[in-house]
Formats: sequence, structure tokens, C-alpha cells
Amino acid sequence: MSREVLGHTFLGASVLFGVGAHLLLKFGMMHVSARPDAWLSYLWVAFGLVVYSVGTGFWILCLGFLDLSYAYPFTGLSYVLVLAASWLLFSDSVGAARIAGVFLICAGVALIPANSRSKS
Repeated sequence: MSREVLGHTFLGASVLFGVGAHLLLKFGMMHVSARPDAWLSYLWVAFGLVVYSVGTGFWILCLGFLDLSYAYPFTGLSYVLVLAASWLLFSDSVGAARIAGVFLICAGVALIPANSRSKS
């Protein structure tokens, strides 16, 4: 596997683990209450933090293969994925302004120059 493919694999994993972590954190915090079994919801929060840590590990690996100035804008895709997932899973409201913002983020990521992908 080439360095570029490996770097992009780590980048994608980092974004997906980050999104998953945010969703787990939200799910856990939605169920926190002052009940005796409330510790169960904190397990979801703890699991979300573990998933976030794994995503950070993938990010660090990604930086070993790709330029930061190239890789970092791709983290903006997490906004897109969190917006869609929170709408589907948590019934969050998604208005026209948010959708327009997502399109702007996607356009920005698409404008990342292809000639600056990997470290020389």
C-alpha cells in the first residue's frame, strides 16, 4: 500500500472515529439523570472518550504520511457527518442555513489542491 493511500486511510479513520465519539457522547449525556443506575449512561460517555482517543491515534498516524495543511481541512467533513447522523439518530433540527454551511464545507474540501497531498 502506498504512503498516500495509507495516509488517507488513517485520515478517514480519524474522521469516522471522531464522529462516532461525538455521537456516543451525545447519547450518553441524553440519558444522564439522578437515578441510581445513572452510571450506565456514564459508560457511554466513557466509551465515547475511548473512541475519541482511538480517532486521535489515527490522526497522529495520518500526520506521519500527509501534510497537515492538506489533511486538516478534511476534518471539516466531520461537521457534515455529525449533522446528518444527529438528524437521523437524535431528530436534531436541520435548517437551510445549516445545510448551506455543509455545502460550503464540502466545497472547501473539494478545493484542496491535489498537488499538495503527501509529504515529499
